[in-house]
Amino acid sequence: MTDKITAEILRSKFDAVVAEMRVTLVNTACSTTVSEANRCCCGLFTESGLLVTIDNPLHLSSMSDTAAAVLDFFQYDLSAEDVLLTNDPYGGGTRVQEFTAFAPVSYQDDIVLYVGVRAHMEDIGGDLRGNYNPGATEIWAEGIRCPPVKIFRDGKLLKDTLNTIALNSRNAKALRLDLQAMFAAIKIGQMRIQEQIHNYGIKVVLDAMNWSIDYAEIRFTSMLESWGNNKHEGSCKLLHDFQQREDLSIRVNMEVKDGRLCLDFAGTDEQSSSFINTTPSSTLDYALLPIFASFSADIPKNAGSLRCVDLIAPEGSLVSAKLPAPTGWSTSHVGSEIALAVADALAGFLPDKIANLVGNPMLLFTIRRGIRNGYTVEQLGVIDYARFTQGGCSGAAGLDGWGMPGISAEIPLPSIEIFEAEFGGQIRKLEYVTDSAGAGQWRGGVGTEAHIKLPLAEPDDFYLTACVIPHQQETGFAGGTVGTDNAIQIRANGDEIDIEQAYVDQKLAQTSELTIKMGGGVGWGSPLAREPERVLSDVLDGFVSVEAAELEYRVIIDPKNLQIDMTRTDKLRNEQEKNISPGGT
Repeated sequence: MTDKITAEILRSKFDAVVAEMRVTLVNTACSTTVSEANRCCCGLFTESGLLVTIDNPLHLSSMSDTAAAVLDFFQYDLSAEDVLLTNDPYGGGTRVQEFTAFAPVSYQDDIVLYVGVRAHMEDIGGDLRGNYNPGATEIWAEGIRCPPVKIFRDGKLLKDTLNTIALNSRNAKALRLDLQAMFAAIKIGQMRIQEQIHNYGIKVVLDAMNWSIDYAEIRFTSMLESWGNNKHEGSCKLLHDFQQREDLSIRVNMEVKDGRLCLDFAGTDEQSSSFINTTPSSTLDYALLPIFASFSADIPKNAGSLRCVDLIAPEGSLVSAKLPAPTGWSTSHVGSEIALAVADALAGFLPDKIANLVGNPMLLFTIRRGIRNGYTVEQLGVIDYARFTQGGCSGAAGLDGWGMPGISAEIPLPSIEIFEAEFGGQIRKLEYVTDSAGAGQWRGGVGTEAHIKLPLAEPDDFYLTACVIPHQQETGFAGGTVGTDNAIQIRANGDEIDIEQAYVDQKLAQTSELTIKMGGGVGWGSPLAREPERVLSDVLDGFVSVEAAELEYRVIIDPKNLQIDMTRTDKLRNEQEKNISPGGT
């Protein structure tokens, strides 16, 4: 057995391999969804398909399940130079936009482990370019399902298979280039692992992989045991499903017993006809996010972690959809609601460790249509405006909210100058909004407002699709308050349209403008516990008004010299505490 020090060194090297794979993928991909928005992940797997390490924990369970499905499909029919490809949400994946490639690493002609890459494709068929279709009632309206196929056989690219996949995309060139970037990342992973095998020997490398998995299980179990045997319930509501169904509930019973965690989603509402359903793999990905955030950062996230978790997800529910339910926006909703429901339950175990890790994203894009090839109307391009909705991060114990929360923070704000040069139109305003953040001992993230003048459509037409969930939480964490709601408004020809739920593929006037308001995050803890100096700092930064400082935090600030009146502040806070204390009026 390899000694622990060598195994730990190799564990770090495994992490470095997937990190280099990710850099290769991001730097060589064609689509901005990968090269800028970083919607991708890379992983390393044992010969039996167990996940050793991954660069994005949001895909921990789904990558593991996809690997299991693909390797089972090609059992006894796989050579050392093959590469496998799939995008099937019902084969361990998440949604049709995300393709996953797997390739073996060999030693002396034997397959000893695997590398995997997942990336978001710009388009793969369906009714709407980009595959986000709020009107979809079945998965085939979202895009093409690709079952596990060989894209390379014995090291040779199967052009017929590649053509079959690429020709189902409205942007076949970009899809080909993005797949090439995935294959390049795989090649890098294979080379780096081969170098480690050469330097350390095959037995040491494989032992280190198994040790890394076992180590994660031991650390995860130890953390769970420190919570004691207990169970708590949590829930979250999705206000609507964009197809007239309202108040959809996600409920979870979270039980820890003898170092094991059971997440039971019995009681969750039935699946929707809309594109918000998740598969069990994706459900577990989001359910684990708040749990991982409560752990030490040095605990590996791999198959060892998954060994400690039992998932109960009733088939036919929002968290375990049955074919052919659409899943195209599941990674936003109900993914974020799943994480919030688990965070709600986690508050019973670790009240100081809860926060919103996903946020409340909006869907907002235009499709340019034009007549090409005679009288055929084609979808020529997509412009994604949702990337300008930066905000929604909650406060957490010891930390104010800021920007996008958790895993969403991997998506950077696009360059306004480059965006305008590439797509046209004008970003006329992109600012923080005063008094948008939820109040608390630790303030929620400040919301944003963007004003966008859309490009002129002539000679083509622009069609807008937008989906908005105003808010997800009725209260903040540990006594904090909620922030402002999400909102989208369209202005054209003197008319104003407030989008309350969905606005699907509607033609825009020649001169149209959008106002996008990203709500603020919820606060953590009682606002009365926030230090007056921090409130003053927020006022000076423009995050909180003088009026809100008094109303929400009971801090009196002179509007002329912007100084705290401590005498009046102490008096006001003492009166407030008496009113809310037991026996108070």
